[in-house]
Amino acid sequence: MDEISLLKQKLQEKERELALLYKIIRKMTHSMDWQEIQETTLDIIMETFEKVTFCLIGIFLENENTCILRTRKREENFSRTDKITFAFKFTEGIGWDSVIATNEWNDFFVKLGRSSEYQASFFPLTTEERDIGILMVDKHKSDASNYTEYSLLSTITSHAAVSLNNSYLYKLAITDSLTGLYTRRYFMQRLEREFSRSHRLNYHFSLFMMDIDFFKKINDTYGHLVGDMILKQLSEIFLESLKEYGITARYGGEEFISIITEKDKSEALEIAEKIREKVENFNFKINQDDKTLKITISIGVVTYPTDGNSLNSLIDNADKALYEAKNKGRNKVIPFIK
Repeated sequence: MDEISLLKQKLQEKERELALLYKIIRKMTHSMDWQEIQETTLDIIMETFEKVTFCLIGIFLENENTCILRTRKREENFSRTDKITFAFKFTEGIGWDSVIATNEWNDFFVKLGRSSEYQASFFPLTTEERDIGILMVDKHKSDASNYTEYSLLSTITSHAAVSLNNSYLYKLAITDSLTGLYTRRYFMQRLEREFSRSHRLNYHFSLFMMDIDFFKKINDTYGHLVGDMILKQLSEIFLESLKEYGITARYGGEEFISIITEKDKSEALEIAEKIREKVENFNFKINQDDKTLKITISIGVVTYPTDGNSLNSLIDNADKALYEAKNKGRNKVIPFIK
């Protein structure tokens, strides 16, 4: 091959590489969702590198000794999620070289049935702000990566780390620091979109306005630290029970609000009643000695479009229904009635 032909070939390879990088960057910057970015990264690796048999993203849980692993095998078209709990807590001084040398890490791969015929390559998911985790790819030893592949994997990892860091910062901006629920401001943005979508497509959605009964008495009796513990545990119940229906936000001090998408009044009331019962039957921990406290909540329910034709009227009527629930003795679910 002459010099000009060789140069042409190298230029074509470079063009293909740049086109692939553009595709990768476009896919990764499309979403701000933490889990979706991880899934996209695994998709890209499997699509780009045919010889990769297995890939993994490991994410440190902040202030815990647990690592969440999202894995993908070549022969499977879905991801698996696992946890590894280590005998030490992750600190800034802990590097991935130390992590992968532990028995816990080795035991995980034994559980996977990984053969010694395969060789793993590790790429740290790091930014200037934080160490996020690691990307790992597994290939047969006979299919060792060349410089171009290794460089491309490093680039994918760098972009994944930036995307995950942006997702992390975005989540901090839109979530309440105490409860982990969405902020009131972000909720209102989502509610506007839901309102427009429902109006355009002509379907129902409902709102729950929820409030802890006698919360001031809890704070006065047990202190604000216990009050914060109650708020955190209650928020976990809301997250677990309502995430499949829509989103929940901390609306005020002890007041919460939820969007229940594509549900009419009767369906929404049924969901609200289940939440009320779950809270009533839950034992809320209030200290390290497993001492518990019982609380209840009141819920006001409105549905679009029957209970209001604007955002302000819906929220106002949800508040009126909540007040009615309080007025009728608390620990109740009350629909708005015109």
